[in-house]
Amino acid sequence: MSFTIAKGMVAQTAGKHYPAPITAVKTIEAAARLGREEALVLENKSFVPLAHTNEARALVGIFLNDQYVKAKAKKLTKDVETPKHAAVLGAGIMGGGIAYQSAWKGVPVVMKDISDKSLTLGMTEAAKLLNKQLERGKIDRSEAGRSD
Repeated sequence: MSFTIAKGMVAQTAGKHYPAPITAVKTIEAAARLGREEALVLENKSFVPLAHTNEARALVGIFLNDQYVKAKAKKLTKDVETPKHAAVLGAGIMGGGIAYQSAWKGVPVVMKDISDKSLTLGMTEAAKLLNKQLERGKIDRSEAGRSD
């Protein structure tokens, strides 16, 4: 029963273009009834063909490129001074998210918008993001107050 649910959830999340997640669930299901050695053989038979797919090559390429870009960005920003102030023109949901990120990094930020409704929406979004961090235990109340 639980493997049926897991397969459904994985298929829905991963989609039809990524065969590895559903293969992993099927392999775990089959290996659960086997001894350690037989399970390792089954895992190997399932993994090797997946490792040679175009999807696997593409995902490895994406990962390596991501690592390269992060390293390059880190070098380029090493000597860049942190902004002392920030302003977000156009509040709304996206503006609220940008303002939240700036405030979270310790940069005082001002949101401006011609519409009070959009400004309220931006403030609500920033508060929502902050509360999400609190709920997940990523920050405590004292850290949350730092971003006001």
